[in-house]
Amino acid sequence: MRHVSFFIAAALTLSGCSLARFQSTVEPTQPWPPATGTVVAQTRYGRITSVEDGGYSIELRETPIPADRPEAERAVAQAAVRAFADAPALTLTYNGLQRHPENTGIIVEVFDSPEAQFMVDVQDDHVVYMQAAVVPRLSPAATRLAPPELEARARAFLADNNPCFEVLVDHLQFEPGGKGDNSFFRWSNPEPDIERPWNQPTFVQVGIDAGGLIFGYVDSGICYLHFP
Repeated sequence: MRHVSFFIAAALTLSGCSLARFQSTVEPTQPWPPATGTVVAQTRYGRITSVEDGGYSIELRETPIPADRPEAERAVAQAAVRAFADAPALTLTYNGLQRHPENTGIIVEVFDSPEAQFMVDVQDDHVVYMQAAVVPRLSPAATRLAPPELEARARAFLADNNPCFEVLVDHLQFEPGGKGDNSFFRWSNPEPDIERPWNQPTFVQVGIDAGGLIFGYVDSGICYLHFP
């Protein structure tokens, strides 16, 4: 079994809250200490080192999480969540800032509702994550849609809610999957992020149950991709 340990080295000073600044000002202030194993990948943001027993150590030098945004800016993010959920009166609880769980170069604000958790990219106030608090379970008598219909609904959802999907879909690799009554439709960058190889290749994914209910959505930054 591979064991991965994370060491966060926050050695930088923030000069603002835009993703562009996050990506352009991350420069280590000190050289890397000697590695305890063999360095297999290294960028300005971190390095991966192989260690004993087939494991890897991942050392990160990402920009520290910034301070909370002003209330007025968070209100814009909350409005985006309510529009995304098509629920103007949705009750939201702010739970702070963190890095995107699938892309450490993106800073998100986290909001919880009674039904789901949402994350909003602070760079552009787009919702980039939604996960229902309870994954649906269909009754045996429920009507189940065919896989092509489920895929069509996932594509329509992305066309409505992701500003870059229709522009980039032909450049992305389609990866359908599922478990039981739940299907997952993912479109991924065919190439890894060479600056952050510890992240999965950038992707957008929809989780949908056999009845057509969307219960999960992840966008790890497809709008930041650049193709020839």
